[in-house]
Amino acid sequence: MSLKPCFSCGFENPVEHLFCENCGVSLSDSIIAPVYINTLKHDSQLISLNVFYRRVWYWFLMIIAASLTYWYFPDINVTYWTAGVGLFISFLVPYRYDSIIRQPIPTEILSKNIIAYGPSYKRGCFFFSSGLIYFLDDGFFYKSYSIKGDTYFLFIEKSSIDFITSHDRLPIGRSSSKMSVHTKSGAVHQFNLYQRELWLLTFYQFGLKVFAGNMSFQMPKQATEES
Repeated sequence: MSLKPCFSCGFENPVEHLFCENCGVSLSDSIIAPVYINTLKHDSQLISLNVFYRRVWYWFLMIIAASLTYWYFPDINVTYWTAGVGLFISFLVPYRYDSIIRQPIPTEILSKNIIAYGPSYKRGCFFFSSGLIYFLDDGFFYKSYSIKGDTYFLFIEKSSIDFITSHDRLPIGRSSSKMSVHTKSGAVHQFNLYQRELWLLTFYQFGLKVFAGNMSFQMPKQATEES
């Protein structure tokens, strides 16, 4: 049987195979195949928000803003301008959010086991989710995508993580919360993410130390039965 090595991991595959049996990378020139095969290989969980309801929420805010504008400035043109800006934001923000969660799996982690992933951001405009955070079996991988096309990525080795802390939400109705990953070397990496409780419970179930003063965690069922 004729074999050819994978250009990514070096694993030797039969020449008629389209994908590497070891890492899932395409053995042809296709850039879509690695994403497809990796999606099938890993049973990962998307922790996100419903984009439709997010858009409805911005429509609601737009109606309130237009109503207050007309009440404070009884000028129909100013009201139209406010409503137009609100409609633009209600389209742009959910569109940006949806485009983030539909990003293909980064090539840097194609061979890794993705436990959970979801939209996140470290900096930038408060209502934009500019990146994705991936919880892997060996750590965290974060990759951001700017509107200009620039990318930034960060990998945090699981063995270097000391503990994770959670921060309370700001009292203005925001749906995202902050968490900090503290490493044994003293470095702290802060992320904004959605559905904080589910994220923290997932970290706890996979053996990470989590500190959240206003939340309580129960031992995973499997661990309880084993003990």
